Amino acid sequence: MRDLTSAPRWIGVICLGVGLFILGIAFGVVPTDPETVHVPPWVLAACGLVFALCGVAVMTPEHSPIRAAAGATVVLAMGLVGAWVSLWGDAGGFSGGVPFLSPEANVVVARIVFGFGALTCFAIFAWGTSRLARGSGEQPEA
Repeated sequence: MRDLTSAPRWIGVICLGVGLFILGIAFGVVPTDPETVHVPPWVLAACGLVFALCGVAVMTPEHSPIRAAAGATVVLAMGLVGAWVSLWGDAGGFSGGVPFLSPEANVVVARIVFGFGALTCFAIFAWGTSRLARGSGEQPEA
């Protein structure tokens, strides 16, 4: 019977390829129309890093320190992107919101939610890297 806890390697290859493509755009290797990119290059690079490292994590063994490090770095990159959106994101890019609040109040709510998400990611990163540094969780208990 097939192990349902691990994804097929082809999913990892696709994630790695998408991540490298996004990183290529961020570093100017892949040509794009500058009018279509609405974030600083480092934010785009962080997004590419998330995809690439997710691909690496899928392709490594379940209890590998490489997988744990990739996961921790993914959470850090997601927190950095969320923090950027919270602090410097264009208010015109926020949509949805609470119907009875003004558009300005909805932007404040969106920034708070993104900021809380970023802080949560930073806390998970700190917890994960401390476990990785101590060598915890590398091997399952029998």
